[in-house]
Amino acid sequence: MLAQLRRNTKIILWVVIVAFVGLMFFVWGMNLRRSGGVEAGVVGKIGSARITLDEYRNEVANQRAAYYQEKGNRRDAQAEAEIEQRAWNSIIQNHLLMKQVNQERLGVTDEEVTLEMQANPPAFIRSQPVFQTDSAFDHNKYLAALSDPQYDFRPLEAYVRATLPLEKLQNYVAAGVRVTDDEAKLMLSMLDEKATISYVAVRPLADIKETNEQPSETELNSYYSSHTADFKTPETRKFRYVQFPKAPSSEDEQYAKDRIDDARNSILAETEGGPGDVASIDKAFTEAAQDYSDDELTAKQGGDLGWVRQGQMRGALDSVAFRLDVGKVSDIIRTEASYHLLLVLEKRTTNGADEARLKHIMAKVEMSPSTLEQIKNDAAEFAQLAASKGLDKACEEKDLKVQDSPPLTATQLASFFRIQPATAEAIFKKGKMEPSHAAEGAQAFTVMEATDIMEERTPAFEEIKDRVRQAYLMNVRREKAREIASGVAQGVAQGKTLEAAAAAWNLNLTRTEPFAVTANVPGVGKDNSVIAHAFTMVPGQTSGVIENGTDFFVIRLEGLTPPDLKALGGNFGQLKQSLLMTKQQAFVTDWYSNLLSQATILDNRTSAGTGGTTKGKRPSSGSLYTGY
Repeated sequence: MLAQLRRNTKIILWVVIVAFVGLMFFVWGMNLRRSGGVEAGVVGKIGSARITLDEYRNEVANQRAAYYQEKGNRRDAQAEAEIEQRAWNSIIQNHLLMKQVNQERLGVTDEEVTLEMQANPPAFIRSQPVFQTDSAFDHNKYLAALSDPQYDFRPLEAYVRATLPLEKLQNYVAAGVRVTDDEAKLMLSMLDEKATISYVAVRPLADIKETNEQPSETELNSYYSSHTADFKTPETRKFRYVQFPKAPSSEDEQYAKDRIDDARNSILAETEGGPGDVASIDKAFTEAAQDYSDDELTAKQGGDLGWVRQGQMRGALDSVAFRLDVGKVSDIIRTEASYHLLLVLEKRTTNGADEARLKHIMAKVEMSPSTLEQIKNDAAEFAQLAASKGLDKACEEKDLKVQDSPPLTATQLASFFRIQPATAEAIFKKGKMEPSHAAEGAQAFTVMEATDIMEERTPAFEEIKDRVRQAYLMNVRREKAREIASGVAQGVAQGKTLEAAAAAWNLNLTRTEPFAVTANVPGVGKDNSVIAHAFTMVPGQTSGVIENGTDFFVIRLEGLTPPDLKALGGNFGQLKQSLLMTKQQAFVTDWYSNLLSQATILDNRTSAGTGGTTKGKRPSSGSLYTGY
């Protein structure tokens, strides 16, 4: 059949197919270190296999197209950074997985490709209107098209031939995973079983009156000596740094200005020589908004803002809107991040307040991918210069200003510069006056060096006496709270009801609504020891003291509600199958994480790296069977 399709092909009617590596069932974010030693035309390596610049650029283009189709045409720095990382991840995944496919000899035959094309057309085929009837995929219509020479199915054949081995690999890896009936019942109970509890809470800050104890110097000294680790001051460093802000360029500014000019000119061209009535201007403005406006919330509605009260809009927009005559298009208005056009359709006064029915067109001044790339390159070039000549000399040559940071811990460093914690940790470990690479943050690329290093230390008692006093008094409160909670539990152990035991200490008993193990329970919280403890008890049982953060609880299990299989979506067999898929996904995720951790990966996408060849890091999270 495949040969016949190739012989009969005449024209291509459709379809842009995203490269298969962007549609694989493995989708993880990876945290991979970058390395120096750049080879011309090569941006990285997986083992001995080179990742060429052309391969990377092609995949970035594929991922960009897929990203915009998925999330809309949002062209900003954050989107571009995510696109580039998706492309890199996909290339890494494809290399690693195809190596496994070859090792396990999981190739596919023409017959398998044909059957897959016939039986399981992918989503991008099912969504094509030419294969649909009443907006639903029509399999018979699709099968008929497979034999029609006017369609070129070679792109689909290439896609299936590339992805089917990966599907076979997935099935091969997960083949040994099983879910027993007992395991399924236990998992279902964990997911949907509900508990109802009554509880007594003793909270040191809320329930313990201000202590009148005035600790002596000896008591404070003793507390300090036995809790020295609590008062340890972590290592801090001061940094000198140079930043390259992620900001639109003059070309980006001009691009937005040109678009708003084009929008205004199109409105004027549509209405020139016309009747000049509000309806005709409204029509032209609506069409221009749909074509040019970057306001995703209003563009499809022709820029309609509805009725706006004076003072609701910021700055120039508000003042222009309420000076503008009905039926008039404003001049171009520049705000902090956009250009705007306004059209007033009506005006009125409601309860003494002026209101206008408005439409608007907005052209955002956004950083383009090419601008971001230039900023990244400038920062990387400066980092190289700083590494070879020193930060001060590099600033002299580039006429850049150095700034100083306050003392920062490694955690504070990440927050201060809005960079990834792993990046901050690596920079923090560098030597004094050793310039970093260009660390990418949310708002800028930063090159920095440590100037002062304050080693980890434990301050002397006299330096932090007030801190010790506060900690001591808080500890007294906690011990009193623990004592009260223990008294409640002891009262129950002596035969009192939980209600009576709580009343003896002037405490209230609270009863919850039924909650699942994953719920956020009012007054108790989420994912904590109280909730976990509740599902280990039997109805009517009262616990001992449960320490939950700074608070103490005594709980009684009032009842357990078993899972409702019907509410969960079907019969036990269906639910068991769903749990099997979940378990298989988790197993394959772990398998791939292990595969990745053993891989030697070089990332030379920027020339200013942290240096060294690394093993792949285990992803912090992942999903399977999900395409871009």
